[in-house]
Amino acid sequence: MHMVIRYFIGLLLLASCAQVQTLSGGPEDGNAPVPLGIVPANETVNFSGRAIAISFDEYVKLNNPNQTISMIPNDAKITAELKDKTLLLYWEEQLRENTTYSIFLNKTVRDITESNDSIMQLVFSTGPYIDSLSYTTYVVDAKDGLPKKNMVVGLFDHPDSLKPIYFAQTDHTGKAKLNYLKEGSYYLRAFEDGSKQGKIGKTDAVAFKEAVVQPDTNFVDTLPMRMFSPLPKPDVTTFKYEAPGTFVVGANRSLKNAEIKLNGNEIPQNQIKYIEKDSLLLVIRPGEENPVVLSVTTDEWTDTVRTRIPPIRTKVQRITHAKADYFPGQPIVFTVQDLIDGVDTSGITVVNLKDSSELTNYTYQVVSSNELHLFIPDFDGEKLKISMQPGTVKASEDWTFSPYEQVFTKRTSKEFGILNVKIDGYSEPVVVEMLFKNAVLNRKIVTESTTLRFEQLEPGEYTFRIIADSNGNGQWDTGNFEEKIQPEEIHLFSTPTKVRANWEIEVELVPLSTAGK
Repeated sequence: MHMVIRYFIGLLLLASCAQVQTLSGGPEDGNAPVPLGIVPANETVNFSGRAIAISFDEYVKLNNPNQTISMIPNDAKITAELKDKTLLLYWEEQLRENTTYSIFLNKTVRDITESNDSIMQLVFSTGPYIDSLSYTTYVVDAKDGLPKKNMVVGLFDHPDSLKPIYFAQTDHTGKAKLNYLKEGSYYLRAFEDGSKQGKIGKTDAVAFKEAVVQPDTNFVDTLPMRMFSPLPKPDVTTFKYEAPGTFVVGANRSLKNAEIKLNGNEIPQNQIKYIEKDSLLLVIRPGEENPVVLSVTTDEWTDTVRTRIPPIRTKVQRITHAKADYFPGQPIVFTVQDLIDGVDTSGITVVNLKDSSELTNYTYQVVSSNELHLFIPDFDGEKLKISMQPGTVKASEDWTFSPYEQVFTKRTSKEFGILNVKIDGYSEPVVVEMLFKNAVLNRKIVTESTTLRFEQLEPGEYTFRIIADSNGNGQWDTGNFEEKIQPEEIHLFSTPTKVRANWEIEVELVPLSTAGK
């Protein structure tokens, strides 16, 4: 350490009279600190020291130097110190022979008053020349194809290495350029570096190329890497009580065919409502035991979680509905957070708002233990009002329902459009997803060439994407970095298809882009 300090003194003397050199880096900022001199000079060859000094035109401060200063190749840990207007960088490790190094200061140096900063790069070589090869690549999200910003892109010398030799960071377009590379074969990976340790972590989102890459003078790889998050350990992620008689359950795996128990008692299938494959509703009143213990068991995993039943002072529940419109012949669906024990139709009033006449020839059905379906015969009018008095729905004895009233609109097929979508040319099962207003509206599994018919579509613009369902499980599957398995491909499709009321349109999906392998 004494040798390093003495070396710093020499550097400071040299820096005070060094020739002015500007470090290469990002866009210039007129208000950012300006480097006046550097020792050794940028692009120095045959460098054997372990310290660098950079003098600035003003007093500066450092922004988290342990995370914002990096050396490439990643062979040394740099320590940063300020002395007056000079930044001192030093390290203790012995660098490789005949190797070109870059030191990045990623918004490390800021002026004291306004905290303006910039990106700087210093290059030197421990050999007689500067390596000049480069490699440019792109990183996108495996699910939506959007560029991934601020991801670390690295070149590795072994397929199982977790720490890159060279690395760069992606910009807002997902682009990363690795410069000053030595000739050779490398393994290309991208990762989010959540631990800020400069290496791939167990929970990091990653992307990788399967084949080795070889940098060239100015090589640009236009086929992007698809970044994915690793599959987490299977467990129950949500277990929540919704009074008086439902529990919400969610998991990071499919819950289909799972054995589900509360306090050791298996739940009947007619009291389980699947929301998605990985989420469901248990329609069951809790007993006296508190907390309530949920156990989930499948062929591949098991988990046990607990939740407490909080004290409830006001025991009043509400009747809710999903939509305020309906089609003739289809039910109007009402939901309660309890087991429905019965229905007293004398408390239900259905009024045709066109002439205020009461409709009494409706029928009802209890579905999934907590849904009341009303079937309204067609009538001369567009709107009706449905009212329910307390006591209409029979549920928990010590709970009451608040009065319910809602106006519903009868819709007709002329208000909607139809899309016939031709799916052809796929050699494996696919999942077709229709998107409306950036949300998945409909999804269908296709195992052979066919034409899908989508009816009762609101006027507007629709887009599609297709999941190449390689394992045939009816859903998108992420990748596995350890086993070098890429995530399933998602094909994005052409410009939005415009649906008009009372129109039927034929569509053949034409891929707009396919995320790269």
